[in-house]
Amino acid sequence: AVPPEEPLFRVGVNVVINAFMVDDSTGEAIQDGSTEVIAIADVVPHPLYVNDGSFRYDAMLLRLATPVTNPAIQTVNLPDSEYQFTMNQPLTIIGLGSLNATADVATTLQEATVPFVDFATCNATYVDTFG
Repeated sequence: AVPPEEPLFRVGVNVVINAFMVDDSTGEAIQDGSTEVIAIADVVPHPLYVNDGSFRYDAMLLRLATPVTNPAIQTVNLPDSEYQFTMNQPLTIIGLGSLNATADVATTLQEATVPFVDFATCNATYVDTFG
């Protein structure tokens, strides 16, 4: 176990990458049998993130030390740093967060499409959920 003073995701820690597919007829997740273990080369937290329990800017990118070789696993393509998002632009998000305000944290990586909104709109929408 990682001591509490050390972050869970840090350079040199290995991440385990699996490919999962969903059976269209049953909705069941099926692991494709391949697993890759790759070290984290760089951790890139949101520059405005502060660990104060507010969940503001709670996003992080992990740069892997080596490329993923499994063709069933797709990596994230990021826009240029100058790219400007537009209000309500559909974005794909992935993560292991809560599925709703009363749910436990997901144990399987989740994906959803959400509209881009500014921080004030997001905060007003989820203030009762996250404070």
